[in-house]
Amino acid sequence: MARIDDVKNKFSAKLSNRKTIEERETKNYHPIFSEMSRMALGEEIQDDVWNIVRVPGGYIVKRVNMGMVFVPQT
Repeated sequence: MARIDDVKNKFSAKLSNRKTIEERETKNYHPIFSEMSRMALGEEIQDDVWNIVRVPGGYIVKRVNMGMVFVPQT
């Protein structure tokens, strides 16, 4: 247990200065992502930049001029 305490003490400054998820996401967060959890299978959301489709096991997220990626459901 002493090893765990040593590691915690070593990184205590980093842990205390760590931003929360809300603090990290507010700057780059797009409101369309809050709607993803309420999507039904096969439903599609289109935005000026984003196109999100709910598929079995996750989502297919496309962005204009950026390509497409599969995001697994957690």
